[in-house]
This record gives sequence, structure tokens and C-alpha cells, in this order.
Amino acid sequence: MADSKARYSQATKHYARILIHSSMLDAIRYYRSKARESKFNENWKKHMVNLNDVVNQYTPGVKGKPKGVKYQFENNKYIIKVDMPSGYLRIYDKKCKDVYKN
Repeated sequence: MADSKARYSQATKHYARILIHSSMLDAIRYYRSKARESKFNENWKKHMVNLNDVVNQYTPGVKGKPKGVKYQFENNKYIIKVDMPSGYLRIYDKKCKDVYKN
């Protein structure tokens, strides 16, 4: 059985090869993500995390799914969104609804 990182990687490849070419909106999202990656990549490299560890800690047992340009893991307490083009992630605590917007 594939782990969270493997499923995310497979979805990312599909997104990059197929989906960004099927819609102008997805192409724009892809290039914006790549611009963020270019701007912040050195800092991200200094603070790398293991996706499997993060998923196991915050959303154990959850299988992620693609949602737009993000790959998302969600349970009743947290949402983890991983950018498919660039690979950075964010963890949202659902108790902080003022900060998090769908």
C-alpha cells in the first residue's frame, strides 16, 4: 500500500503532465506556485519536513486527495494542504476558523 508521500507524488505528476494543460486557470495556478517556490525555496530547503510524518501526526489514517492546485489531507481537527507544483505545505487547525478560509 502506498504511503501519503507516494500518493501525493503520483497526483503531482498527473497534475503537471495533464491538468495544467487542460485549463488556463490551472496553468496560472501552476506558474504562481512556481514563482512562490522560486522566491522562498532556499528557506524551505532549510526547514524541510517529511510529509508522511506530518500526516501521521496531524491526520493519521487519512488518505489525501487533490483539490485544485493543492493535495489535501483532512480530519475533524486539522487540514494539511500541500502545494502540488512546489511541494510546500500548510497545516490548518479547524478551531481557528477566522484564520482558515476554504
